[in-house]
Amino acid sequence: ESTMDLRNLLACLDWDRRCRVCGKQFQPSPSWKQKLTRHIMTHSGEKPFSCAYCPHRCSRKDSLKIHMTRMHRGAQADPPPPSSTPPSDIP
Repeated sequence: ESTMDLRNLLACLDWDRRCRVCGKQFQPSPSWKQKLTRHIMTHSGEKPFSCAYCPHRCSRKDSLKIHMTRMHRGAQADPPPPSSTPPSDIP
């Protein structure tokens, strides 16, 4: 996920902990920083997770896992290692 520092995260909020872009309010909790970081990526367009099998990119790892299950029949999020068997068409 994004590595925004605390100052940048707090700059995204109004005085009452509302997102300056869409107005979503964040309640104090032990995971508020993670939740806000994830939320900010919805506005920034940042998509750090990419599919190894197609051009699809997403902002959350769990979304990538869902994509893999639905589109690539449950393939692993990480690509398989290359085969150690040499191609048969090389003389």
